[in-house]
Amino acid sequence: MAAAPPPATSVDTPDSIAAGADSTGASGQSGSDTAAPTRHHPWRRAARAAALGTVLGLALLAGGLGWLWHWAGSEGSLASTLQWVGARWPLSSQQVSGSLLHGGHAGQLAWRQDGLQVHIDDATLRWAPAALLRRTLHIQQLAAARVRIDDQRPPSPSTGAPPAALGLPLHVRIDALRVDELAWAGPPALSLHEVAGAYAFDGARHTLDLSHARFQDGRYQARATLGAQAPMPLDVALAGALRTEVPGGGAPTALRLRARLHGPLAELQAQAVALAAADAATPTLPALPAADTPLALPADADGAQAQLSARITPWAAQPLPEAQVRLQAIDARAFWPSAPHTRLSGQAELAPLAGAPGWRITADLRNADAGPWDHQRLPVEALQADGQWQDGIATIERLQARLAGGTLQASGRWASAADARWQLDARAADIDPARLHSQLAAAPIGGTTQLQGQGAALDFTLALQARPAPAAPAKGLRALDLRSAHARGRWAEGWLTLQQLDMRAGSAQLAGNARLHLLDRRAPSGSADLTLTAPGLQAHVQGNLGATRGEGKAQLDVSDAARTLAWAQTLPGAAPLLAGLQARGAATLQARWHGGWQDPELHARLSAPSLQAQRAQDAAPWQLQGAELTLDGRLAQAHATLRGALQQGPRQIELQAAADLARSTPKATLAASTWRLQLQQLQAKVSDPALGAGAWQLASAQPFTLQGVAAARGPLQLSAGALTLTSPAPVQQARLDWGPLRWQGGALASTGRLTGLPLQWAERLAGVKLADYGIEGALLFDGQWDLNWDDRLRLRAELARASGDLTLVARDTDTGLAARVPAGLRQARLQLASDGPAVTARLDWDSAEAGQAQGELRTQLSAAPDGQAARAGAGPPARRWAASCRRACRASPPGRRWRRRAGACAARWRPTCAWPARAGSRR
Repeated sequence: MAAAPPPATSVDTPDSIAAGADSTGASGQSGSDTAAPTRHHPWRRAARAAALGTVLGLALLAGGLGWLWHWAGSEGSLASTLQWVGARWPLSSQQVSGSLLHGGHAGQLAWRQDGLQVHIDDATLRWAPAALLRRTLHIQQLAAARVRIDDQRPPSPSTGAPPAALGLPLHVRIDALRVDELAWAGPPALSLHEVAGAYAFDGARHTLDLSHARFQDGRYQARATLGAQAPMPLDVALAGALRTEVPGGGAPTALRLRARLHGPLAELQAQAVALAAADAATPTLPALPAADTPLALPADADGAQAQLSARITPWAAQPLPEAQVRLQAIDARAFWPSAPHTRLSGQAELAPLAGAPGWRITADLRNADAGPWDHQRLPVEALQADGQWQDGIATIERLQARLAGGTLQASGRWASAADARWQLDARAADIDPARLHSQLAAAPIGGTTQLQGQGAALDFTLALQARPAPAAPAKGLRALDLRSAHARGRWAEGWLTLQQLDMRAGSAQLAGNARLHLLDRRAPSGSADLTLTAPGLQAHVQGNLGATRGEGKAQLDVSDAARTLAWAQTLPGAAPLLAGLQARGAATLQARWHGGWQDPELHARLSAPSLQAQRAQDAAPWQLQGAELTLDGRLAQAHATLRGALQQGPRQIELQAAADLARSTPKATLAASTWRLQLQQLQAKVSDPALGAGAWQLASAQPFTLQGVAAARGPLQLSAGALTLTSPAPVQQARLDWGPLRWQGGALASTGRLTGLPLQWAERLAGVKLADYGIEGALLFDGQWDLNWDDRLRLRAELARASGDLTLVARDTDTGLAARVPAGLRQARLQLASDGPAVTARLDWDSAEAGQAQGELRTQLSAAPDGQAARAGAGPPARRWAASCRRACRASPPGRRWRRRAGACAARWRPTCAWPARAGSRR
């Protein structure tokens, strides 16, 4: 029996599907006359749809990845990524270039969050993203010109144990790491320079190779490894070469340093040795210390040397349980440039107390290079100390020092608890102040000091007395002779209270009491009743002063300025400022105030009937006669007057002025406040042989105002105003009017005009007489200017004849008779215009009998070194000149001179003309 044939397999094709659709539609229309459609399995359709969706999804994914790869490698992708990050995190970036795929450059990067600020300048990144497929972040180059870190976050509480792990999700490799300057804002502020190295993390440990770094005057290299899992073994090796200059031109000194820090992170062992370097000028870096090799000084070591060993437990109650240091001829300045120069020898030890938590401290140090502070030396010659620290209490059992030729002994007890009481007693004997500071007289001093306190509050008592010293050499007569110092007071919560103060130095004495708030310098406050008596001087201040309250008075009487100046020159730091200065005369200051310093009511009067001063470079002394300055009213609106005469040799100026003074920012400091000075009256008389005989008079024609901030570079504003200048006989007057003037950040804008300027004033200033050149008459000129000077100079200035005429005088040499011909002057104008370096000068002269002339000069001026000339910057200047002269002009002496000089000028007219440049001026 034959087997039945297998059923025909239905294969869905697009045509069959379409035919099925058609047949379905037809059956719907014809009802039962149409055959039933072929039946398909649903799972087959789902499989085909899934396959098609997978293919489309993979295609879209591949396309998206391709587009993303292309975008990541295009210019600007790095900037877009940093902007996206900055929109979600506190990161800002500027001047970014490069791509995310290959790296790039950022001019500035800044991170600010919770008191932490990190600023990075000129950052560069180059990396290999393909290494991420091997779970490795491979950075080929990571560099920055400057990295500044400012961490003002509050200290986080200690966990009491080191972290359990310090791993990273990826392996990391940085081939080249470079930072030109790495700055820590502090405190204390630190800076590393020329930092270069490499970093790696292999999943088990971190490795840092520092090939070069410079700190202060030293060069260093280091190698460090840290395990990523507990107990996190740390091994740091450091080598350095330190160099320091010796004041006074001595030979420089240098040290070679080698150090190791190793062990588990919870308990580290530190060792360091330093030896004098033979090549002090350019010391070479020593080799890094090898692992598992203890560091020790050679047995035959000579010169400067130091050895340090310590045990460090960062998370224990005693972070430094023990340490030992041995020194020989060590200069502290080699390790810290701001420290004084020393030659320290001796040893110090920090050891744990037996059977109790705490330390015992012993020190025995000697300094072979002791000297005054102002000579960059340490005035301590030797120091021996014994003490201990236990349960937050420091006890100084014995402290004895040889200080400035004398001795200092101290003992005491201090507790770290907020409410604990503490005490320190000190006794000094035969200490030479001249060895503390060279501007103090060599009068040995001794006495006692007691310090007592509770928490941050401090009570002190000071009693020092000098004993007679041998006669000082001549140079010592200008030193401050400290005789005695007695003080009793308290420091608590920012207030310094001096219940008793009595200091005597030579023939000067400061005595009284005071209470001052010193924490905030921008908001000073306090009270005082102090009297200062010095040679030729007596001062007294009594009162109180705060931000909104205050009342008091002050008085200063200088009866002999010469004696006062000689005494002031003995004060520390004053000699360089007052060197070569001489003075004599008397002056008085009386002042009283009511109200706080924000807006006090002041009444002050400074008078100097006769005061004279002369510097070493002055040819004659400056004499101040009948001078008086007064100030009355509140700072928001005060009135000031000034009068007096100042004379030096034949030159003299008499001044009288009245002004209103106002401060519009009462809560700011005096230097940072905005001040407004309205000058109501100004009168001055000036006599100077260079200006001719007689006195010139300067006067204000109307009030004008000056406004600005004293401690800033602007803005400074001067309102519109006018001044008149009157000459001595023959009396003539000119007037100067100016519009509002503004100066800010180096930019200056000004306009104004000048009227009635006589030609005869040129005779006075130049020292010549026009009659000697055959010219008589009187001319008046008017002028105006418009100046705008910011990044470039824009100037329009003009000086033109306003009225008057000249007379040409021709004298016959045989008969001596003179013929006078009016010039018939119609126009005389000089114009100057500048737009940046382009300068144009134009002269127009027109007269009936003195000829006509027109000239123009165009050039490009550029700045020249001091003392040289300002020459044309791009090429020769362009010139145009035309002139004519009538018969009367040609016959006159000035006309004949003009023709000779015009011919000589035409012969010498070359494009290499130059004008002398005023040193330091803008051209």
